[in-house]
Formats: sequence, C-alpha cells, structure tokens
Amino acid sequence: MSTSARIRAFIKKLDRDTIFTTRDLLTFGRRSAVDNAVYNLVNRGEIVRIVPGVFSLPGSKRKLSLKELAIIKAKSFGRRIVKHASEIASDLGIASSEIPDDEVWFATSGSKSAFKFGLITIRFKPTCQRKMKLGETRAGQVVRALNYVGRRKVTHKTVAIATADLSRRARRRLQSLASMMPAWLSEFFLDPIETSFQHSEPSVVREDSILYIVPNCRLRLRGAAPRAPSISCREDRERTWLPDHRTRRQPFPSEG
Repeated sequence: MSTSARIRAFIKKLDRDTIFTTRDLLTFGRRSAVDNAVYNLVNRGEIVRIVPGVFSLPGSKRKLSLKELAIIKAKSFGRRIVKHASEIASDLGIASSEIPDDEVWFATSGSKSAFKFGLITIRFKPTCQRKMKLGETRAGQVVRALNYVGRRKVTHKTVAIATADLSRRARRRLQSLASMMPAWLSEFFLDPIETSFQHSEPSVVREDSILYIVPNCRLRLRGAAPRAPSISCREDRERTWLPDHRTRRQPFPSEG
C-alpha cells in the first residue's frame, strides 16, 4: 500500500472535528513521501491546511484559538509553551508589552520559530528550563514577569503591584519558589532572620577536674571552658601547686 493510501485510510477513521499534524502521519512512510502525499491531498481538497504542519478535515466546525493552535504546533515538535513574560508583565501593570500588535509570543522549551495564522504571526521564544518550570501558576507568572522586567527596574513598589491580587496561598508559594529565582529577586520574598541578643553576664561552668598534661609539667586550671596552656613548662614549674586549695607551696614530683 502506498503512503497516500495509508494516509487516506487514516483520515477516514477520524472524527470530523479532529485536528492532526504532519508528525501524526510519519508512521505511514518516509518524510519526503508524507510531504508529497499531504501536498496532493491539500490541493485536492481532501484535507485543509490550517497552518504549516497542522490540518483538519473539510467541513470541520471546530474553531481554534491562537493558544490552542500554538499548543498543537509546539506539541508536534515535542515542545512545551507557556505565556510569555512580556505579556504577563503588561497584564500585571508593571511594564509595557514589547509584543507588536500583529504578533503573539509564547515562551518555549525549544528553539525559536514562527508561523503565520491569517494576519497574525505566532512566535516561539526560547526560555531556559528553570523559568519554564515555574509554569502557568499565578506565583510562577509573577516570578517570570519580575525577572523579565529586570533588576534595575524592579523595586519594592513594583513587587507590591505585581503581587497585589495574589491569594495567601499564592504568596506562600512565592517564598517556596525562592530557589528558582535569581538572588536579587529572591531577597524581596524571603523573610528576614530576626536575631535577638541578650546582654547578660555569661554563665561560668566550673570544672575542677580539668588537667592538662604536657612534657615534664602539669597544670590544673579552675574556671570556665578549657583552653590550651599559654605558659611554658619552665614558667609552670615556678607556679604554686594547689592540689587541695592550700596556700603553702607543694613540690612537683620531679623536684623530689
């Protein structure tokens, strides 16, 4: 069976409103054969090309939004897309959108690409995986928008505007996302560490049994935490040995 015949058999099993892509047809032959078959089917009116690589059946009443179309297109290339940070920043009121009126931008995990849908150009803008992981949650969108505005323009007032409509749960989510923010941005959401200092007299732990043994001398210390002897052995020999809190001088063992 030829590639065209296999594709026709596949199309006959589809529902009228099904949307399919070229990638869905690659199991029926080589890429060049599939492209030729699709080209002929479009010219004969057996399928309808919505945008390059995306097709529907004649008489389909399904209306696709730009976002739905972009998702289908991205999925056919194994990509993921999310709302672009420029659009989010504009919606939050913290920056003006840089997107032209005749274009729609999406952040993507893949390389940049563009295609036209009528008079509108849909563009996929490459974004790093760290930002893509923030996803489409309200907290994630705020982080991506503030990061897009940039360190020089983001102030406490900017952050307050961006987070004004967030729920308490979303605000807590912002703090949990601190590890995924650049350091300058995470400082706006981390709670300051409060440290209290008490100016009280230090407590003294007395340990009467502390005994340091060094060559040819012994030194018993009374008082707080132990510390290394700071005097030489020769000087130590001249100190008074006080084994039982008595004041009279006791000879060292080496003195006989």
